[in-house]
Formats: sequence, structure tokens, C-alpha cells
Amino acid sequence: IEHEPGFSAIRVLRPLSSDTYVILTLWNDEASFKNWQQSKAYENAHKKRDSEDGVKQQAIFSQPSYVTTFYAVGNE
Repeated sequence: IEHEPGFSAIRVLRPLSSDTYVILTLWNDEASFKNWQQSKAYENAHKKRDSEDGVKQQAIFSQPSYVTTFYAVGNE
């Protein structure tokens, strides 16, 4: 992800007493994020999800993923 056009930062926050991880990504603009989501790089990064070789989400996490989007507006 760090080599994708428009990508700025990623933060992974590990829980201390629960199974809730927080993964934050920062992009230069919404178009860059959407382009990444539709790319082969995204597909390859997630191809093992719920597979024999990948992370089985139901076995590790008690609830399904929650995804939300925030927008920051700067002074220009």
C-alpha cells in the first residue's frame, strides 16, 4: 500500500484488552483511495482473506468489520 499513488500514511492500533483493531489509512484524495480499492494491488493484498492460508475473520474476531470514511478539509 505504501507505494500506491496518493497514499500518505497507515496506522495500525492494536488492542490491549479486546479484539478491536483500528486501521487508519490517509490518502491525498478520495480518487486515490478508490483507485487503490479497484487495483490489482488491493486484490492481491486481500486474496488470502478467509482462505486456508489467510486470516479467518470469524475465528479471530467476535464481530464483523466496521468501515467508515472521514474527510479532512485543509486551509488553502
